[in-house]
Amino acid sequence: MMKKLTSIILSIIIFNFFACYYLFASENYGDAMRWYEQENTNLSPRQIYILALNAEQKDLKAKSIYYYREAAKQDLVAAKIRLGIILSSSMHKKHQIEARKWLLEVVREKNINVILTLAWMYEFGIGGNLNLYEAQKLYKLAAKLGSYESFLSLANLSLRGIHGEPKFIEAMSYTILASRMSVPGSSQLFDQILPLIQTNQWDEIEISIASLQSEINKIHINQ
Repeated sequence: MMKKLTSIILSIIIFNFFACYYLFASENYGDAMRWYEQENTNLSPRQIYILALNAEQKDLKAKSIYYYREAAKQDLVAAKIRLGIILSSSMHKKHQIEARKWLLEVVREKNINVILTLAWMYEFGIGGNLNLYEAQKLYKLAAKLGSYESFLSLANLSLRGIHGEPKFIEAMSYTILASRMSVPGSSQLFDQILPLIQTNQWDEIEISIASLQSEINKIHINQ
């Protein structure tokens, strides 16, 4: 009888120990977040960034922006990137201006999302002046880094006439480059540009394709 009673007591003790352990483990993250926010005022940039991620995960947008901004002010690159991308989609002009500022600070990190977002902002004048030339440079860099969708953006810039009149041969060349990489939407754009191309211009298009591809290949991504 005593052995059974001892066994039961030990089982209860062990059960309670592990129950408390798992309860503690499940609450660790929440406790840490509360401690960060309520008790510690000397957080490192990375700790502030963790708070921002936690707030964003909970869909607390204003709070996440606040923490990302605080971490960005302390020169944390990851915070600058995330803050810039979030603010770039804001409808508020002051947020768009701030987004361009942060993205410009980290564009040398060669982050595809940063490059594409900043190129888009230049292309449509979001957060500052419209600058098709800067947009083109960034889309070419993105293409060099493997964002082949950028070929279509470059084609559209050529159609808009980045240096004056629309360049249909150049636009078709970028579209063909996109098509060769199986970029969605390239065949539709090809069909739209095709009526603008003369029969005797196809040799020129082949030369243009080789020239544009060579130009992009020569971009030094470590500069």
